[in-house]
Amino acid sequence: MKRPRPPKLEIEPEPFDRLLDRLGFTLIIILVLMVAVSFSGLPELVPTHFDFSGEVTSTGSRYMLLLLPLMGAMTFMMIYFFNKAPHTFNYTVTITEENAAHEYRKATRMMRWVNLICALLFTFITFTTIATAHGFTKGLNSFIMTLIMAALFGVIGYYLLYDRIHKPENKV
Repeated sequence: MKRPRPPKLEIEPEPFDRLLDRLGFTLIIILVLMVAVSFSGLPELVPTHFDFSGEVTSTGSRYMLLLLPLMGAMTFMMIYFFNKAPHTFNYTVTITEENAAHEYRKATRMMRWVNLICALLFTFITFTTIATAHGFTKGLNSFIMTLIMAALFGVIGYYLLYDRIHKPENKV
């Protein structure tokens, strides 16, 4: 059985949604500036991989560090623009004219949180890589990394749990 096409709605971001977008964008700018400002002073070899305990397990050319802001900015922009088409997302309920606005708002808010946390993750890894390359730290702080990952999965889990608790009648 084929599902009906979800309606296309223009969801106007609320002030809090705009704040989440701006915070993420600010982190991406900080990420790019960190690399731009520190690049010329970096040693030829910088950390390129950390293990779960935060120890450096691989090093590479400092030019590899340029990939972090590039990947961070690309990830941020992809999520940002995909978030403008919530009718293309997968949902745990059938989207109808009646529930579309609510479900789209909830989904776009979740994606804004995910985008902000991903921007934070890229910024933290870049900062740690630069600090470790300069000898200010010995590696990645696994506690902070665990907190960031817990926040990421916590946001996703919260929205999935919210759907389970507030069961609409048209559950798929």
